[in-house]
Amino acid sequence: MRKINLFDWGEEILFANEEWFVGKILELQGEVSKTASSDCVLYVLQGVMRVIFGESTYEFAKGKTLFIKEGTNYVLSNPHDSPAEVLEIIRQDKSVKENFSEGSKF
Repeated sequence: MRKINLFDWGEEILFANEEWFVGKILELQGEVSKTASSDCVLYVLQGVMRVIFGESTYEFAKGKTLFIKEGTNYVLSNPHDSPAEVLEIIRQDKSVKENFSEGSKF
């Protein structure tokens, strides 16, 4: 089972809520500012993902991976009109686990 959340920047598809990780697919259509609540890994499944850390901007194409340390502020966006899909794996800890209700185990 999966859960889809719609945002102004695109969709977030939650597909795993395990003991030690949460798995999501981000379908980026706009820009989203985030702070990593736990260590996470981003893997570009399709398209291009732009990441901004402070004053530095990077672009990652299909097949590229990025590790983001807990507490890091960053901005994700899709710099093109074509679809961008990103796999996001987040290390599970108490603060992340509390964001899910008992009924939303995947």
